[in-house]
Amino acid sequence: HAKVNLKPRLPRLPKPFSTPIFPPEGSENKRSVGAYIAANGPTLADKLMRDEIIENLFGDPMGVACGEDLEAALELHKNEDGGFIHDGQSRHMWHVPRFNTNRDKMSRFAHLAEFFWPGIATRKTLDFRQFVPADFLSYDGRRPVYRHNECMLGTKTMSAIELAQRYHVQVMLIKQTAFGPSEPVGGIQGIGLGQVVRFGTDGRLKDTFFFARDQYDRGRPFDEEHDVVALYRQYETRDGKPALVSQRYVTSEDFAPKTIATQKDRAPGQSAKLTPAYA
Repeated sequence: HAKVNLKPRLPRLPKPFSTPIFPPEGSENKRSVGAYIAANGPTLADKLMRDEIIENLFGDPMGVACGEDLEAALELHKNEDGGFIHDGQSRHMWHVPRFNTNRDKMSRFAHLAEFFWPGIATRKTLDFRQFVPADFLSYDGRRPVYRHNECMLGTKTMSAIELAQRYHVQVMLIKQTAFGPSEPVGGIQGIGLGQVVRFGTDGRLKDTFFFARDQYDRGRPFDEEHDVVALYRQYETRDGKPALVSQRYVTSEDFAPKTIATQKDRAPGQSAKLTPAYA
């Protein structure tokens, strides 16, 4: 996200806190590269094909062992719809042309949806307010998740939540929807890029990461020349909904590969392994 979406944007950024020339918050930034990544693996793919959520895996598996590999995989399919399924054990990723998970925005065409994807109309409709916080669509929370009983989340976000919740997998998104206020709010100003978000195996939001400007210099700049900072937020489930529990500034130094123990995410009976982690 930093190399592909932020770096090319930096030379075009106006002076800090001047009139923005980038997409306003909530609009789609088609110049940035988005991603939809579900983990974990071939077992998930088999289940999704059985349930007709996906039709097939596209092409040969792509090795993804580091950030550069991920960048290459996203670049290869950057102009295509769909997303990816990632297998952490083999460190391979497959492209999927289409995920047929979400029905919320297809309610008016339920008969057609049922024809193409049997069983979709009988699934329980999710209340997405249980899975994302009030500030998910805008930094200050002014853009509601629901308006007049209509969910305002994008199709890919709703699909990611449903996929994670139904199949108990993690789903990561690099969103193309600009996040961060066009005019400073509490000293924070967006730069027209979307968030990176992670939904846990219960479908609820766990982490977000986004670029912005901070006029109060509360964090070390991610890019000092253009006064860009990077903010990382963590959420925990409280009273059945995601609640913000921490927010911190990160720098490019935090993105260096580190070796961590993946004890928490190992399979039952499997010993912990030391694997590279990439922010």
